[in-house]
Amino acid sequence: RIYKCLSDTTTAKTTAVGTDHSCTLTNDGNAWCWGRNRFGQLGDNSVSAKSTRASYVNKPSLLSFTSIATSNSHTCARTSDGSAWCWGDNSSGQLGDGSTTNSTGAVQVTTDSSNTLLTNVSTVSVGNNASCALKSGGTVWCWGENSEGQLGQWALPSDAIPESSSFALQVKKADNTPLSTVTAISVGTDHACAVLSDKSAWCWGDNSDGATGAGTAVASKGAVRVTKAANAVFTNVVAISAGTAHTCALLGDKTVWCWGLNTYGQLGNGATITSLVAVSTGLTNIAILGQSTGNHTCAVSAANILSCWGANTFGQLGDGTVAAKTRAVVLKTTYAATTGTITSVSSGGKQTCLTNTMGEVWCWGRNSYGQLGNNTVTNSLAPVKVRNTSDVMFGN
Repeated sequence: RIYKCLSDTTTAKTTAVGTDHSCTLTNDGNAWCWGRNRFGQLGDNSVSAKSTRASYVNKPSLLSFTSIATSNSHTCARTSDGSAWCWGDNSSGQLGDGSTTNSTGAVQVTTDSSNTLLTNVSTVSVGNNASCALKSGGTVWCWGENSEGQLGQWALPSDAIPESSSFALQVKKADNTPLSTVTAISVGTDHACAVLSDKSAWCWGDNSDGATGAGTAVASKGAVRVTKAANAVFTNVVAISAGTAHTCALLGDKTVWCWGLNTYGQLGNGATITSLVAVSTGLTNIAILGQSTGNHTCAVSAANILSCWGANTFGQLGDGTVAAKTRAVVLKTTYAATTGTITSVSSGGKQTCLTNTMGEVWCWGRNSYGQLGNNTVTNSLAPVKVRNTSDVMFGN
């Protein structure tokens, strides 16, 4: 394992939270990961039960990481040359290197058996056993498991659709045309969503609980457009976040709408009834919609107020309780993590992390595998600061 010293001036830019591990990007183009490492998802060339402090990710030579995404047991990142790299569990080909061999270090994503590399990548997002990349030309490419249509493939007969792919495949709409003019993507457990340049939202994959927001729980081939009640047009979308079996979107008017499974109040609308179409959370003046890989979601207002809603078994909502919330609750103001201006928030299996303008990373919730990165395995209702393997905390 490589240990890299981190100076006090090296700050975190953004953090991605998975099921049992998390990763952060720092302003020097490096990545650090902590938590469970059974499949090498921390990317430090090791396989261990866990790492309770952030470990340095061994990146490709002469390249910098510019975006990173985590989920269940693997991690993917975009590098400064516009390529995509993944590491960890590869049982369904979710690393995209043409194999199903796990990797403790970064391997490059390809598009065919000739090892044609996926290029011009803008950002990446990963789900349970599938991964996707948005290319600079506005197309989306996905790889890994496809048992629920996570790769957005369309084919006739239906048995021609692959159950999985270890190469990146281009996502298509339900009418068999390529999904294009995409500006943002988010991959949930077994479904994925995208925002188009016309500010419409489209989703594909598992729809048993209405996670695609198309007004039906019937599975579809390829991406379908998200709707509101009575098939009303759902538009003005600027950001999207796909969770376990629900999805939330931030609109241009700074409101948040959600759809899908609502057992724990994931839709934030004051109820626990699943919705097949987008419903309002009632939140206003929202500036940042956090990425979710679990059953809770968080958002930050223009006034720098962090709110979360949904499952709360381990206090991942940050309100000091362990009761699920069907409406957004505010991170307790007595917590030290509220002192900085929040730049990103991400919610995973049963924990949440934020990054602020001081370059700090604060996490709270479940910590059985060291997901909070504070060198313990003790759950915490209050945010704790993440530290690296040299016992240095991120931040100025």
